[in-house]
Amino acid sequence: MRYNVPEYERRGAFENEEILQNLTRITEIAQRSGIPNEQIVHVGGIAPMLHTCIATGQTRYAIKWRGTQDLDICLTVSNGPQRLADALGGSGIHVTNRRPSRSIAHKHAVEIELGTAKGLFRSGRSLEIDVYGGDAHGNARINDRVLHPYPGKFITERIITHPCWGHDLTIPNLLDTLILKMDVAKETDRSKDTIDISALLFSAEKTGLQPKELTVKLKSVYSTLGIAWPTWSRQVIPTLTRVCGEREKLVKLDFAPVASREYLEEVISLLR
Repeated sequence: MRYNVPEYERRGAFENEEILQNLTRITEIAQRSGIPNEQIVHVGGIAPMLHTCIATGQTRYAIKWRGTQDLDICLTVSNGPQRLADALGGSGIHVTNRRPSRSIAHKHAVEIELGTAKGLFRSGRSLEIDVYGGDAHGNARINDRVLHPYPGKFITERIITHPCWGHDLTIPNLLDTLILKMDVAKETDRSKDTIDISALLFSAEKTGLQPKELTVKLKSVYSTLGIAWPTWSRQVIPTLTRVCGEREKLVKLDFAPVASREYLEEVISLLR
C-alpha cells in the first residue's frame, strides 16, 4: 500500500485550509436553517483529525491532515439531505445535483458549486457532500449501523464538539469514530482508512484509554448488528494487523500519527 503523499496532494483533493473553511461555512448554513449543531455530525476523515488535535492539544494536525475530496455528514434529523440542499440553495449556493447513492442505502450525494456564495472559496470547482439522513425519529444509518440523535448515544456514547476554524464542529466520540472507520475498513483496502484508524488508536493511547478497556468496549457493541464476535473479529483483525505492519511507513509521514507498536500489538492480541 502506498503512503507516499497525503490525500491533499493527490489529484482532485482540496487544500486543507479550503476544505476546512468550506466545512465550517456549510455547517453554519445548516444551523441557520434550523438544524441544531448537535445533529450535524461530521463522520468522514475530519473526525479522526479532530480527535488527534484533542488528544495532543496541537492544531498542527489540522494543517497536516491527510485531506479529502469530499465531505461526509450525518444529519440526525428527518429528511436531512433535502433540508441541507434547501438550506444551501437558500443561501445562494448553486446545488448542482442531489441524488441517492446507488450502492449505499440511506446515503445521498449533494453536489455544490464553490464560489457561488460569500464565505466559500472561489476555486471554480464543485464539492460533493455525502449526507446520511435520519428517519422520522432522527435515527440515521451508516453501513447498517443505527446512529441516534443527541441527547441519545450516537453509538456507544453521546457526540462531542470541538472548535475548528472558529466554529464548533460535532463529531462522534473517539470509540464511535473508530467503530465507523473499522466498519468501512473491513470491506475495503484504502490507505486513507488505515491512516484514520492509526490516528484514532494513537489518540486512544494518548488519552490513556488502555487496550483492555478499548477492546472490551469494542466487543460489547457488535451484538447490535447481530454479528457474532468471532466472525467480526476475523473481519477486522486483518485491518489492525495491516496498521501494525505498516507502522514504520506511517511513522515517516508527518500527516499520519501512529500509536506505539506495543499498544497496537496488545489491542490485536486482546481482540483475538
